[in-house]
Amino acid sequence: MRLMASEEIAEFDRGEQDGRTPRAAADEFGADGHAVTQALSPWMYLECRTCRQTFRRGDRVVRDRATGEVGHVDPALRCAVVPAKTDTVTAAGEADTLRFTNGLLDAWPTAGRVPVTVLAADAVQVPRRAGGHRRPLLCQGCGHTFRVGESVVVCLCRPQRPGSCITAIHRDPGAGLTCWETTHPTGSVDVCPWQLTRVPP
Repeated sequence: MRLMASEEIAEFDRGEQDGRTPRAAADEFGADGHAVTQALSPWMYLECRTCRQTFRRGDRVVRDRATGEVGHVDPALRCAVVPAKTDTVTAAGEADTLRFTNGLLDAWPTAGRVPVTVLAADAVQVPRRAGGHRRPLLCQGCGHTFRVGESVVVCLCRPQRPGSCITAIHRDPGAGLTCWETTHPTGSVDVCPWQLTRVPP
């Protein structure tokens, strides 16, 4: 077995470092102004002015050349004006994603069988477009906003009045959002993070 030369080791280390470090922001936008949000993108976690959703890792965006503002290109959010050809989400693809997510949720139930809610467009946790003055609710785990169709655990601090507490946390493994398991591995909450009240056992 041949040992690697020091130059090869150094080259390997450089490649590994490049793979772990996202590209610099200056290199992120292509000639058409499009980019994919990375962990170190300057707009990561900022609120989109159109949909009021936070920018997440993996979100496709486009930058307005005149203002420098970034907007979502995601067909579900429809913030930026983009050519129709970029809108490639199909009904078949959405159905496959839904089946995958449902199967994953069935196979991986929450600890303690805590109820999981799929957010509808009118859910109070989902930010409203222009016109709302209330700051959007953020997930207590990842710090991002909530989107339509995402699965969440809504706070159980007031079981006698369901829905009176609107605090929520992502529980959507199909979307890579395992915030509930990360922050509450036992499946229980002692204190409501929003109302600061003790949760009944």
